[in-house]
Amino acid sequence: MSESTGPEVIRALFAEPDDESFAMLQRLFESWFDKYIVCDRAKTLTEAVQLLNSGDYDLVISELIFPGRPETPQQVITTLGTQPGAADTPLAVITDCEDPTMPLKAFREGISEYFAKSDLKIQLMEYRFRNLLQREYRSKTLEKQIDASLDRFRKAFDGSQGEISVLNNVILQMKKIWELPTP
Repeated sequence: MSESTGPEVIRALFAEPDDESFAMLQRLFESWFDKYIVCDRAKTLTEAVQLLNSGDYDLVISELIFPGRPETPQQVITTLGTQPGAADTPLAVITDCEDPTMPLKAFREGISEYFAKSDLKIQLMEYRFRNLLQREYRSKTLEKQIDASLDRFRKAFDGSQGEISVLNNVILQMKKIWELPTP
């Protein structure tokens, strides 16, 4: 896992049971995003759900096949996608699942990206994740700037609770317009 932990760092959760697959994915993502990504791992679907709901992740990447588990790939997608921690989190799939209908099913369920391990196109994958995470990074940076501006306003004008409440409501409306996650 990377050393960086600032608010500008993208936190990614990898739900990946296979050690070699996780090591390869971690190397790729850290080479693409350097110190701007932190890669956490869950080896089981149960652990992934726990981490997803206890952490503040900007991206979840999951395998759809967990050895020894009864869930179908479709159930894995549904399980992850319906967690409270996944509400505004892009979900991506990098999987060994060989069902040719699964990409369509995954996209119908709201999956942001889908890649088959048997046919990984690393350069394409890099650019698609760069585009996806660029939006997340911009949102985090903009949210940080808005919060810093609010703090400066509070200090500069020593606003009353009523004024601050009104300003907070305006900022929440701005975040919704820009589709920023609310704290």
